[in-house]
Amino acid sequence: MRAPPPSSSSSSSEHQQQKILLGALDPAALQEGSPSSAVRSRLSTIYHNLHQIAKDNSISSDSGDSAVAFSSSSTASAQRTSTNDSTASTITPDKLHRLSQASTLSAGSTSSGPRPTSLSIATAGDHDAPTSILGQLTGAEGSVVDSPTVLKANDPFFSSPPPATRAPPSSLRAAVGARSLHQSAPSMTYDDFELQESWRAIARELKPIADVLRTDRLRTPLGSSKLPAECIAALRLSLSTAGTDAVVAAQTEILRVLANLCIDHEANRDTMHALSAATEVVFFVAQVVAQYSDAPGPLFSAKVLSLLRTSMGAVLNLQLEHIPTRKALLVAENLSTLTLVASHPKVYLPLASLAISPDALLTDGDLLERVKLGSTVSSWAWRVVQEVCEDEKEEKQQGLARPSSDDSQDDDDDAENLAKSLLSQHSFGDLLRPFLHYTPTSTAPTTSLANALGVDVDDVEELTETDVEILATVSELVEGCAMDEKAFRVAAVKAGAAGPLGPTFGGPRAANEAASHYRSPLDLMMTFVEEAPVPRLWKVSESTESASDVAVDDAELSAEAIKTFAKAKAALARAVVAIAGEDVNMTRLFGEIEGSAGGIDTEMGGWFIDRLKAWMRYDAKERDDLVSCGMLALGNLARTDAHCLALVHQHHLAPFLASLLSPSNDIKVSHGLVSLLKNLSIPPSNKTVIGSLGVIQAVTPFLAKEKDMVQPLQFGTVGLLKQLCAGVADNAIQVVSTSPSPSSSAGEAASGTTLTALLDLTKRVDDVPTRLEATRVVVNIVKALWSSVPGGGISADIAAARQAVVRRDAIQALAEMVRTSPKYPILVNEGIFALTLVGSERVGAELVAQSLLHEPARPSPDSDEDETMEGSGDPKAAAAAATRRRSTQDSAASTGSHPLPPPPAAVDMICSVLARRDARMPPQFAANACMLLLSLLQAIEGAAEASEDAEGRMAEDGQATDAVKQVAVRTQSALKRLQSHGPTEALDAAARALQAVNAVIGA
Repeated sequence: MRAPPPSSSSSSSEHQQQKILLGALDPAALQEGSPSSAVRSRLSTIYHNLHQIAKDNSISSDSGDSAVAFSSSSTASAQRTSTNDSTASTITPDKLHRLSQASTLSAGSTSSGPRPTSLSIATAGDHDAPTSILGQLTGAEGSVVDSPTVLKANDPFFSSPPPATRAPPSSLRAAVGARSLHQSAPSMTYDDFELQESWRAIARELKPIADVLRTDRLRTPLGSSKLPAECIAALRLSLSTAGTDAVVAAQTEILRVLANLCIDHEANRDTMHALSAATEVVFFVAQVVAQYSDAPGPLFSAKVLSLLRTSMGAVLNLQLEHIPTRKALLVAENLSTLTLVASHPKVYLPLASLAISPDALLTDGDLLERVKLGSTVSSWAWRVVQEVCEDEKEEKQQGLARPSSDDSQDDDDDAENLAKSLLSQHSFGDLLRPFLHYTPTSTAPTTSLANALGVDVDDVEELTETDVEILATVSELVEGCAMDEKAFRVAAVKAGAAGPLGPTFGGPRAANEAASHYRSPLDLMMTFVEEAPVPRLWKVSESTESASDVAVDDAELSAEAIKTFAKAKAALARAVVAIAGEDVNMTRLFGEIEGSAGGIDTEMGGWFIDRLKAWMRYDAKERDDLVSCGMLALGNLARTDAHCLALVHQHHLAPFLASLLSPSNDIKVSHGLVSLLKNLSIPPSNKTVIGSLGVIQAVTPFLAKEKDMVQPLQFGTVGLLKQLCAGVADNAIQVVSTSPSPSSSAGEAASGTTLTALLDLTKRVDDVPTRLEATRVVVNIVKALWSSVPGGGISADIAAARQAVVRRDAIQALAEMVRTSPKYPILVNEGIFALTLVGSERVGAELVAQSLLHEPARPSPDSDEDETMEGSGDPKAAAAAATRRRSTQDSAASTGSHPLPPPPAAVDMICSVLARRDARMPPQFAANACMLLLSLLQAIEGAAEASEDAEGRMAEDGQATDAVKQVAVRTQSALKRLQSHGPTEALDAAARALQAVNAVIGA
């Protein structure tokens, strides 16, 4: 029985219609009264508004009708026509570097035409005109036959299949649920029938509008009309109606209008943003995916995928170069929906041949069509995610940021971190799912998708382009999240990490069987880096394993694909290192806590350490990425004494690492080796073991001038030497007496000892952290040699080593560290302490006094040299000058915030310490400065008494005494102030030093 029509004169009806116009319809309200009547009443208002908009802009409907027709005689025809009008043609994704332009949804292009080579749209048959990223949703009769997404007569999308057609295949029937987007209702009341006609009328009215919007002629007037609001209202209303063919046709045209309104039109994007259009479309997508995710079959049907493709095209255009829309999408619900669609197994997975069984490949007649549709949906969804997660660059281009404001920079960083945080917390499984089928598994079928489907080279190249784009995007997102987000790093080591589709790794309910082969997401990432081969479909045909395999025929595309694959592996390798560097993961990955139920091995050094050890044993010439990644990741684990001791004494890593040291190594490998050895050298008991393996001699060539362009390697090398010499006299002796390895190349072998190479480095490099760390090696050498108690067989070696250290350039380096480190009080104190020890003997005291008084020339010769090199016109010289000035990040930070320039001489810094001018320096530092003066004065006094019988020595002693006297004179005033004002902790030392100074000056 037909339900009575709603009263159009009631105020409540007008109120509900107004809510639709505002896009604020509450679907729950449809439960009151007759749902069909309520929806039809509201659709009637929307239809008449759309019809008036079309009339005002001289846009004619394809049907020629001016109103909704309900006569039974026209039902079949109208239904058939409107369905075809809303058919979507194939959308071919353009290459990645061309994806920054606007996209068009049109009604004429087909997959049988040429591949798009530019960014504008071509109508059917106009192959000379440029085409756009997004294909066009066609309703033209001629394109229905050619389009791979055409609605065939054997598809259940039609309400009633035409006669003389065969029944739909069982594989398609099985893939559709009881309440399907592709099925009509089993029975239909008259109200329901009229409701379907209303949706068909909406589709007929919107189709010509969407077609007109392919050009810019009417975008401004249509964008400023009620059209955007009516489309949003209709889209929301469609979610309350069963997904019949009529509803889908209307939804398709609605999405086409939304997409085409925004092509190169900022004002329309602003209008859409005010209506929350992008969020509405994403919500619509979430409902579609949720409704059909449980349907059987490897992929969604072609109709679901077509609708998703149109939706993603709309979102892509809505947010393109529009910062407010991107920010609106930057919420958990939107991002999680986008990543879910992008990586959904029923939409598309890269290398689909590994995700679909051979039986499915042979029985589903439209599988290739669905694979291509899904590839477009996935690539567009990932592109939206990537653009939404971009940093402040787009915002600055839109003039919405203040580039000169620190606050603006902080806001941009916060936005970028928010995106990574949301992805890490809500889309973790989606980010990693695309990598599953690049890794070899025991259950992977051997039949290639290309052979099973009989596709041609063009199809393979089209899918390869999509796979390359997706891989580049996802690997970049994974690396960014691993670097910046703790949540991602922690989740990566947990077995059974869950995604929206259920457990992704481990367990019987894994969303994909391939995931059960991995202990954790980290295991998947490491397997991809180590074992994933370049897909054979990505290689040119001549290079495939089998002559029968179909592969890309474009050598340029093949080269780009292989390059992208290598970059993806490098990105995930860096992510592995970052995951190992998370404090929470350090003990987990070392295998010390939790049982196997938690996915963590209980024995010391679990699977992760074993895997890293295996990586380090690869030939560095073939897999330098694995060798360096293994070393850096182990270095991140070696951040506690217990771990370092276990790796050296239980895993016996030190001899193996020492054997790998060679100047001819790849820079990444050398840097990884040095970094790992530096961390392992921190525990005192490890220093002797590592030092005895010839490590000091082996790393000395890294300090040579030829390595100045690799400052991270040199910085790591001096850090390793500093650790080895801390409190270990044997290692200190090696540094001052050992020459570089004879196997070093002539250009890398430094003349003299390791100490000589260190001191040359301090004079040569401009990088402040490297120079200071090299000087701290000298400090540790002095401490180790002068703190050792002479005795036994080592005393002679220590005495000889001390004499080797007492040299002008070594002492001058210590004095320079004192002079140039007002920002780092601890370094000033270290230099004072080392000078005190060296100055406790006569020769050392003389050199210390002279170094304290030395005033370096200003400006530095290096800057003059750089200016000369830059002005010479020699490109090589200019490049060399730029390279020499390149500093580490720490250097830039330290010089950029330096409070005051260094004093003229180191003795002036001694006076500053004595006078307590810097509150950051504790009283003990002033007491140490007093001890330095006492050490110098006592050494000279003792030497003078011992040499009275040597007339030749008296003149030399007199010169030395003059230098010491100058130091005494210049520090006397500061000593008096210290003795008078304290602090208490330094009073005794100040009194003793002042007494000695007064005695020298009075003499």
